[in-house]
Amino acid sequence: MSLLGCAHPYPRSPERVYALARELKPAWVGAEVVSLEAWEGKVVLLSFFATWCFPCLLEIPVLQKLHEGYAEEGLVVVLAGMDLEGEKTLKVYSEMAGLPFPIVGVSEHLREGGTWVGQIQELPTHVLISRRGEVLFVKAGSFSPEVLNDFKKWFR
Repeated sequence: MSLLGCAHPYPRSPERVYALARELKPAWVGAEVVSLEAWEGKVVLLSFFATWCFPCLLEIPVLQKLHEGYAEEGLVVVLAGMDLEGEKTLKVYSEMAGLPFPIVGVSEHLREGGTWVGQIQELPTHVLISRRGEVLFVKAGSFSPEVLNDFKKWFR
């Protein structure tokens, strides 16, 4: 598994993770409305994607399997749409795709690279956040098929 942004120290403070979450705008447009409090005590897989990104769309079934396999154990999967049209495009996509997890837009600040994990330069990019609010890994590009088995270690 390759890591993105090795020169960037991942936050040890949950507040920095929640600061990133506050950059997810506009409102949640996916399957359910989720507040930041819903992340507390959960493992969060935040996946940056775009509706025009073919590798991102191919990644959706993997994210669905992760959601189905680990939701009861506390995994929250969230798609963060980097589409320039924001909520307008993401709502249409969400309704068409019928995904079981939320899709959000991102702020302009985040889209321009204002994150502590560095600029999102490749889509999809995944950020896995621990139950304590610490970043466990950042993965640029698609997951390999083995990722489903690798996820077991985060829920021990």
